[in-house]
This record gives sequence, structure tokens and C-alpha cells, in this order.
Amino acid sequence: LNGTDAAHKVSVLASLLAGRWYPPARVAREGIEDVEAGDLAWAVRELKRTIRLVGTVVVSRRGGAPTVEAHVRPTLVPLLHPLAGVHGGNNALLVSAESAGDLMFYGPGAGAGPTASAVLSDVLAAAAELLAGPGAPGSSGALSSGGACRTAEEAPSAHYLRWRVKDVPGALARIASVLGRLGVSLARVHQDDPPGGGRPVPVRLVTHIAPRALIERARKAVSALPIVSGPHAALRVWPD
Repeated sequence: LNGTDAAHKVSVLASLLAGRWYPPARVAREGIEDVEAGDLAWAVRELKRTIRLVGTVVVSRRGGAPTVEAHVRPTLVPLLHPLAGVHGGNNALLVSAESAGDLMFYGPGAGAGPTASAVLSDVLAAAAELLAGPGAPGSSGALSSGGACRTAEEAPSAHYLRWRVKDVPGALARIASVLGRLGVSLARVHQDDPPGGGRPVPVRLVTHIAPRALIERARKAVSALPIVSGPHAALRVWPD
């Protein structure tokens, strides 16, 4: 739920793509613990999107050490996107190739059988290299030890943000003022019907494309307002 498993998979993929070790600790990670059923229902109904925990790796080799964008984020993907069709214990790997376009590999990612198969495959590959030597034909080869990868900033993205806000006059205006002061532009604003009993009201916002660092500053600033209570959610929006 907290994205740790996905972060380790992203670490492996980043290392293989860059040819150098990229440790899991350097993978920015956010799980789905704070995502609520209301977030999913609203996204499906209003945005025609669903929520998936997506690990992203982008490697650039232009000059010097490779740069790696690596993170795990709850993401809103279009309902007709292939990733929206991944359910249960299945995993999917979506590869964007410059010439071939998008390629997706799909299959079981959990359970006794798939796990045992993957572990046994690694054991056999390691045994083959020990017997034949790392330079033998077909061996995987070791990761380069020549310098570390550089971490790249996350590519800017639109974001869905949700807070629980006291049902008082001017609450939305105060939130919009904070976001405007920071330079976060809003594409959509929605406030749920008051639940009654003085309970906080969910406020849902969709931003225009913005850097993740700016979104993080906005989250902290809005969460610090006295009208805001409880945990909140921040989800990347997959581009159309």
C-alpha cells in the first residue's frame, strides 16, 4: 500500500536501463493509504479515470553520467488506457519506445507460483554466470561501477488534490488564494455536498500541469490552514 514494493521494482528497472546501480532509497515514493473511495468514485464519474499505483522510470544518457527520473505515485489513468485494465495480483510494464511506440507486458506479479518462478530464474542465471564466467556469451554482465546516476526532477504533470475543509464561508477562496500565490493554476474545483453535523467537507481540485516540487509546497501550505483537517490526497494525472 505504501509503494515500497513498487519502488524496489523501479530501482531494478532504473539500474538495468542506466547500467549503474540506482538504489531504492533514491526512488521518490508515495502510496495509496490516503486515497479514499470518494476519490475513486469522483474520478470515474467526473474525469473518466481510475486510480493506479504507477512506478515511473525515465533514463537519459546525454552527456556524463545517466540521469534518472524515478518515482512511485498514485496516478489517475484514463478508463480506456491499458493500465486501467490491470487488476488483482497482476502487474503491467508499459514501455514507451521511440520507434515502436507503447508496448505493454502483463502478467501475475504476486503469489507463490509467480514469485517462485522469478526467484528460481534468478538463481539459475546466477549459477550459469558462476560456472561460465561473467564474460561468457549470454551472461547478463555486471552493472557499471563508473560513477553514480544523477537523479532528475519529476516531469511536470497535472494533479488531483483533495482536502477535508470546514464548511465555513470563504473556505474555497482561502485555498484558491494560497494556490494562486504559489503559482498553481486550477483547471477544476469541486466541493462535495456538506455531510451535516459540522463535519468537514471534501474539496477536490485538478491543477494544470505543474512541477512536483510546486505541488508539494502547495500541499504543505494548504494543509497548514486552520480550516483544513485530516489527511489529504495528491494524485498525478496521466496525460491524455
